[in-house]
Amino acid sequence: MDDAAYPKATRATDRARVYELDAQIHELEEKLRVLQTERAPYLQRLNSCKYPVLTLPNEIISEIFVHALPPYPSCPPMKGPKSPTHLNLICRKWRDVALGTPQLWRAITLPYTDDKQVDMVRTWLDRSRSCPLSIKLSWEKTLPRTELCEAILLHRQRWEHVHLSVADESEFALIEGTLPMLLSLSVKFDGSVMGHMRPVAQNYPRLESLALSNLECSVDRLPWSQLTSLTLSSRTDDCAVVLQAAVNLVELKLIDCRVDRVDVQFIRLETLILDYRYGLADFPRHMIHMFTLPALHTLQLCAKLLGKQPIDALSSFISRSGCRLRKVLITGKRKRIDSKELFRQAFPTIPKIAFNSDYDWYMRWKGDEEDSDDDCQHPEEEE
Repeated sequence: MDDAAYPKATRATDRARVYELDAQIHELEEKLRVLQTERAPYLQRLNSCKYPVLTLPNEIISEIFVHALPPYPSCPPMKGPKSPTHLNLICRKWRDVALGTPQLWRAITLPYTDDKQVDMVRTWLDRSRSCPLSIKLSWEKTLPRTELCEAILLHRQRWEHVHLSVADESEFALIEGTLPMLLSLSVKFDGSVMGHMRPVAQNYPRLESLALSNLECSVDRLPWSQLTSLTLSSRTDDCAVVLQAAVNLVELKLIDCRVDRVDVQFIRLETLILDYRYGLADFPRHMIHMFTLPALHTLQLCAKLLGKQPIDALSSFISRSGCRLRKVLITGKRKRIDSKELFRQAFPTIPKIAFNSDYDWYMRWKGDEEDSDDDCQHPEEEE
């Protein structure tokens, strides 16, 4: 640059500014040196600390991680503090342990997703390696999910627990193929009319637990005789045919299901739940008399199913079945003849009798209010 383009006065001004900046840099460097000197002993003490969790073997850390999640087959959220992905954010060691623990990734709640999250689902399932899978799918009819379905179907040979809630019968295709490891299946149809499944019984060689809501299925379509747990909800067909086929049940829940007058005997049934939320116009009032259950120890039922003489009805059922009840929970509206005290006096050998129900003004006046009982599977007050 020549002198005309860069005059002496301008050069002098620039030199003065550079000198000022150098002085400020030197001052800041000196302050930085002082701060680093002051910081050194604190850092040395911190680095000398041994955090106990970091000294644990990876196998123990892995076991702690597994117990920190909801117990399998419950599905953790995809993100957040209770998700295994959260463990990846703590430190490098925890991330390595989490990624090397396939049990952390064996249960997955599939999002109400579009294809943007398919890669995350694929990664999650790949991390589970060869573990059996618990999968929860809850989708609306309008959401695109072709790639997501393809991603999970690649692992269908490992499906062990499946919970499916859909509004389109076409989604039943996901579970109508062979599922050799499937132990429990829950299917809820959210359509405006009753849904119809057409599975093949031979496709579920290990199925033990089944829950169907708002669905009907031919009795020859599912392996009823190998089930130990069955939940039927909102069925309009006669469930008696299904009950007579499911001879090995240990747990049975009937929710708003029609059962015609038949004699049903389960020699292994330990838990029976009869829940009718929307009235009993189409159901026998004395449904409890249909059952003979010698092994029963837990009973939950709507008060109306015991008829006008509830204590006599329950006593007759116990005598006929020859069972030794340990827990009885009565739901739904009850009258003064259904008071807790009368029940407990009539059945002193039953350790736990509880009510989770409405009560009329007389019961309130007498102080006979509803119990807070964790055994209530479907606590819902009637209008």
